[in-house]
Amino acid sequence: MPGIVLHQMKAVYWPVYKSGSTLLKRHFAQILGMGEFPGMLIHSAPFEKTDGTIPDYEDFSFVRNPYVRLYSLWCHKVMDSNYPFDPNVFGGLEGLIVPGMPFIDFSYTVLFQKKRLDPHWTAQVTQMPVECRTFQIELSPLRFLFPQDNHNLKGLWQTAYNDALLGFVRNYYKKDFIRFGYAK
Repeated sequence: MPGIVLHQMKAVYWPVYKSGSTLLKRHFAQILGMGEFPGMLIHSAPFEKTDGTIPDYEDFSFVRNPYVRLYSLWCHKVMDSNYPFDPNVFGGLEGLIVPGMPFIDFSYTVLFQKKRLDPHWTAQVTQMPVECRTFQIELSPLRFLFPQDNHNLKGLWQTAYNDALLGFVRNYYKKDFIRFGYAK
């Protein structure tokens, strides 16, 4: 995903899927005086973009705990009744992902996929084309800012995992755990 140029801040924000990018893009659109973008239209907002660094600008991104990130993906794309289920979101897994499927089944289905076509579940380190400062984000306290982006997380992510899946996810996202210092 290209970086979003924020001239007022002399910075470039590098969005990462399922790490608050929708919420943050809404915030930056307001700061830049771009107005409101309902629903997912924020992802087509006319931000100035770049594919590389800009001299004298700070590059930054937000990352999210891989356990929470995968759970959020399931809540949003499979369980959230506010968004119509779209099997095309799961590039190459059409028919394997179905509305209401259990979290553990969903997790193994997307993580066992050989073709890593969908960036929603790829490692966060692979989504940053430049070296940049990263900040770990906890979205729960920020939900009040843009209630339309609250995907109604169904329960606590900690209760959704069994020990085997915890280990599998930890291994799958090993680069994220190491690079961003997440606790196991």
